[in-house]
Amino acid sequence: MVDERKVSAEEPAAEFDLSLPDDVLAIAERFHGEWSNGGFAQLFSNWEKADILLLPTAMTMLGAPDVSAIVAAAIGELHASTDWRKAGSAALLSGTDALGEKLWELDRLFDPHEAALWKSIEIYEAALNAADDTDEVK
Repeated sequence: MVDERKVSAEEPAAEFDLSLPDDVLAIAERFHGEWSNGGFAQLFSNWEKADILLLPTAMTMLGAPDVSAIVAAAIGELHASTDWRKAGSAALLSGTDALGEKLWELDRLFDPHEAALWKSIEIYEAALNAADDTDEVK
C-alpha cells in the first residue's frame, strides 16, 4: 500500500502538513501546476518523495478520489528504494524508458480528470475563504 512507504532519514521531510487546510490547498495547486507542465515524470523528477507520498491523501481530502487513485498508481510504479528524482528525470528525458511509458499512460488516464481536479481545488479554496470570513466576523 502506498501510504506504508517510508521516507529514509537521509531524505528531506515533507514540505506540506495535511493537518493544515491551507497546506492541502497548496499541495493540490502545486501538483496541478507540475502535472500540467510535464506530467508524472516531471513530478517525480522535481518533488521530494515525502511530498509525493502525501498526494493521494491530499487528493482524497480535496474531494478528488479518482485523481487520488491515479496518483497512487503512479507512485506504485516506483520502488521504495529508488531515487525517485533520478527515475523521474530518466522517464522524462528518455523516449524508451519503461517507467516513462507507464507514467505517460497514467498521464493519459489522468487527463480527463484534470478539469474536475481544478474544480475541486476551487471549491476547497472557496470553503477555506468562507471559513476565514466567518472567523473574521466573530
